[in-house]
Amino acid sequence: MSMEPCLIYLNLPFSCYKQDYGCMGRVTQQCCQQLKKVNNPECRCEAIRQTIKQMQNDAEDGGVQQNQQEVIEKAQKLPSTCGMEPQLCQISQQGDSSV
Repeated sequence: MSMEPCLIYLNLPFSCYKQDYGCMGRVTQQCCQQLKKVNNPECRCEAIRQTIKQMQNDAEDGGVQQNQQEVIEKAQKLPSTCGMEPQLCQISQQGDSSV
């Protein structure tokens, strides 16, 4: 399953031109809809971890490097932002599942 909308969400504000709050709202909503398709809460966190890993790989390939700590914190709170369980996902700096 593609988590592309969440990849875009985690890259905000880079994905939206300046402070386009309409864009930010749409991107957040699309990410939440994608996340909702993952029924198991633990699988949700794993999907988010994989998205972080993909972002890190993209950055190594010359993509935009956002503050990694900021992205990780945003990713950890993603289920909560979308009103889902678990409230917080454990994500390490390396993007793997160890804490």
